[in-house]
Parts: sequence; structure tokens; C-alpha cells
Amino acid sequence: MFRSLEEMHEALESRFRLNADQVLEVLRPPELCSGIMDALARNAVFNENPTIRTHLRRVVRSAARQLGIRSRSLKGLHEHLWGGKFQGQALTVIRLGGPCYDLARCVFRAALAEETAGIVFEKPRSGQSLWEFSALILAAALREAWRGPVFLRSTIGFKAAEQVSSAPELEGLEDAIELSLAAGFRNIEFLLAGERSAGPPWPARIDALLGLLSFMRKQSTGRETTASLRLPGRADPESMPAVLDLLKSLSEQMSSPAGLPALLAAPGALINRADPHLMQSLEECGIRSLSLSGEEEDLNLLPRPQGEAQETRPEIERRRQLPVVEFRPRLGLAERLVTDEEFPADRRREILRWAEATWEGVQPGEPKPAESELLHACEIECMLKFERELWNLDRLRHFNRNFEEDLRRIFRRTGSSGNRQVLEEFFA
Repeated sequence: MFRSLEEMHEALESRFRLNADQVLEVLRPPELCSGIMDALARNAVFNENPTIRTHLRRVVRSAARQLGIRSRSLKGLHEHLWGGKFQGQALTVIRLGGPCYDLARCVFRAALAEETAGIVFEKPRSGQSLWEFSALILAAALREAWRGPVFLRSTIGFKAAEQVSSAPELEGLEDAIELSLAAGFRNIEFLLAGERSAGPPWPARIDALLGLLSFMRKQSTGRETTASLRLPGRADPESMPAVLDLLKSLSEQMSSPAGLPALLAAPGALINRADPHLMQSLEECGIRSLSLSGEEEDLNLLPRPQGEAQETRPEIERRRQLPVVEFRPRLGLAERLVTDEEFPADRRREILRWAEATWEGVQPGEPKPAESELLHACEIECMLKFERELWNLDRLRHFNRNFEEDLRRIFRRTGSSGNRQVLEEFFA
């Protein structure tokens, strides 16, 4: 850790300089693919001096920009993912919490091995600040010599229908949009958590969403941004009529249809179990593509890579009326890390004790859940609480190897392997 500003400047001065226009220049780019970047990233998170943390995040963002690593909007890309050069491909959405620097390094290594750039880094609603998350993803890109677009997405959710109609709550949501854009996020997702009640479909949320979408467009002047909608992870078929009512009301009340989000994120299990005619209903409400989350079995809704046999069941074909352009795999990072054979046994016991004490899903008298269930239920909180212990993954070679192999398999399965050059040309 840097003990002072002087020590920090001494470490930086041989690698960076300000030119006559006061723009940061990287003097020796190859050095950023070494331990110095690990030190900068760690200090940007854990240093006790807030001035050092803030300065290092700015250094990382400036260095990334100079070396061609840019945060980009997905605007226009989803449309190309079901036609032309991108047909049959899907982006992979990686949701990272806790030690996201080392995890992102694994992701970039797997992406480089598979020659793909189709990755969206999604920040959980809890945890690191937006500034910290974006800086760490860019630092990981620098460390692994990545060049080209980086897609960052933040999530904004409503707490309750009666709350989003209040001025302070709406101001807070607008502040979250402003902060996301300022921190370099060019993609924002709105979480549609809601009730199943009949009658007027969540009027407070409709007004709030319309206002927030309009606010986002105004704040995005001169910058391309993309808005999307997401259903909660526990959504079920019974909740879909209310969702459709909301989407229909949005499309009817939106003065400019071009400003409506055309991407809906949903649990893969929900789409698998839903009425096949749901796809047509969603399309009528302005939805043009889907982002699925879930297990690998939910990948049956993705088109097979060229050369593989396609499923031809009628219900699958009807659901493919709306293309799946993104897939969020359940990675189970906390479980994988803590149960890794190289992870210290004493730390594993401590984390499992904490997870058991934190678990709220067991009623008195019910059996204790399995370790994997415990860790999955409180994954983000666990990764954040034990961030320092989990930070340096380099020592966990077994975890790194398996995680990267799984990511490479997912990239191949979503058809995105080998698309890096095409994507870079698209954003050129």
C-alpha cells in the first residue's frame, strides 16, 4: 500500500506523464501488464487515503482511454445480433461482486483465448461504488493487454410502488443515472420488481419509468447510451400479465417509441415455462430481444452455433420469435472460490459460519441448507465482506483454470467465439 501521496507519485512518474495539454500519457504500456497494475488496483480500493484512491481511479481511466480501451454503449449492437454478420450470436453478461479485478482478469484472459469481445460487465446494485467498479474493470483490461470496447452496465431498481411516486425517491433514482453516466457506464438496466395485483398496472412505476427514461436521454447528450428492462430473478408466469400491462402502458404513453427500451432481461426458467404466445405479446409491447439468465440448460433457447443440430420442437421455435441476444450464466463465484481445494481451510470455515448466520431462508426446525445453497443465497454480500481475503486469486491456480475453461465453453456455446474483430470494426 502507498503510505503517502509522495510514494504514489514516485511509483507513477516513471510510467506516466502529463503532456502540454494536461492529458495523461502512458510512457511504457507493456509495464501495465505487470504487478504495477495489481498495486494500482489494490490501492484504488483499499488505500486508507481517499485522495490516493480517487487519483488512481482517474489514472486507470485515462490510461485505458489512451490505449484504446473504451466503455461503449450497446446501442445498435443488439439489432445486429439477429441479422447480418452477428446472426446466431449472443453477448455474455458477467455479474461481478467483491474482488472484481481478479475475476475480470480471468474473463479477459478467456475472451482473448476465444477471440471474443461480446462481454457485458454488470455491476450488482450493492457493493462497490460505480467509480470503483468501472476503474477495476478497466484496470483488469489494462493488466491483460485488452484493446477495444468494454461494455459496463449498472442496475437501477424501485423499492416499492408507493415510494417511486415521492419526489425524494425519484431524485435518488435520477442521481443514480447521473452517477452511472459520469462513472463511464453507457448501459443502464431498470429492474421491474412489482406486484401481481389486477387493476391499473403499477401507475407509479409507469410515470417514474417514463420520467427516468426521459431524464437519461437528456443526460446522455453527446454520448450514446442504452436502456433495458429486467424482471426480478424470482419472476414466475403468474406475474407476466402485470408485466405485459406495464410494458403496454409504457409503449402507449411514450411520446417517442424510439426512446423505449427494446431489451427485456428475464430468468431463462421463466421463458422456458411461459406460454409460447408470450413472445408475440412482448413484441407487441415494443420488446425486440431477450437477455436470459440461468443455468446452462436454459441455453436451449439460444440458436446453436453453426454446424450444430438445432432443436426443432414447435414451442422452442415459437419462443425464438424474439431473439436471445444476451445470456447471464449463473457462475456461483462465492461457492467456487470458497470450496476450491487451494482455498485456506480456516478462512473457508469462517466464511461458512458467517453465511449460515446470515441465511434468512430457514424457519425454526427446518434442516440446514447445503453449503452451496448458503453461499449462493448470499453470494454478493459474502464476496464483499471477505473482499480482502478473496482479492488475490493468482494463488488459486486451480480456480483460475476451471473458471476460465467454463467461460470459454460459454463463449463457444453462445456463438460469440471469434467475433472480436467484427465487433471492433462495428465500433470503429
